[in-house]
Amino acid sequence: MAIIITMAGEGKRARKMFNTNLPKFEIKINNKSFFDRTLSSLKALRSELFIFVINNDEYEKIVQKACQQNGYKNFKIITILGKTSGQATTAYYALEMIPKNEHVFIFNIDTQVENLIIPNNLENFDGWVLSTKVSGNRWSFVKEQNHLLTEIIEKRPISDLGTIGLYYFKTAGQFKEIYDKYNSLVLNENGEAYIAPFYKFMIQRNYKVLVTTIDRKYVYFLDDPIDLERLRDDEKT
Repeated sequence: MAIIITMAGEGKRARKMFNTNLPKFEIKINNKSFFDRTLSSLKALRSELFIFVINNDEYEKIVQKACQQNGYKNFKIITILGKTSGQATTAYYALEMIPKNEHVFIFNIDTQVENLIIPNNLENFDGWVLSTKVSGNRWSFVKEQNHLLTEIIEKRPISDLGTIGLYYFKTAGQFKEIYDKYNSLVLNENGEAYIAPFYKFMIQRNYKVLVTTIDRKYVYFLDDPIDLERLRDDEKT
């Protein structure tokens, strides 16, 4: 199993919200960085291989120090040059470090999750999307039936469930094959290589994608003003 953490985005929304030029993962809330909050969220997977994709060599020491402080010992860092077309493309660079039959998780750097539970039956599915109740239209929205994904789309509310940014693919080889075949379509439809739209093509091919839901109180989108206020209030108590 490998967990890919994508850290090469520009982070425009977060940097504007916090009025800073710091890279997104270094921004702090209550003296705890986005990056530390990401690592804390995934502590249930701490013993697995983590691959951090960055776009500046200067960030490597920051990543190493944070991993050591949070008890992450099995990790690799890959540095890419320049801007990618989106999170899926950033994650794609990490595949060279992962055997093609290994399970793959992909997570962003701007979501904090508490009480994360990984389903124990993922072996039975080709993918997994973790969702929560959302409002507004900035999310990757999902529909499901009997916990199986039936529809997924960017920025158009087809339900009140949005992905939290944690994605699972049964194998690295599967993700690579899906990306290679459909990335141009995802870019044409969305203007950016988001992760979620690739599941649309998976379910068109009758792949089984599990959808589970986590209570909204356990999820904080760190670049969302309402969630930021809620997090600050919750950490006072």
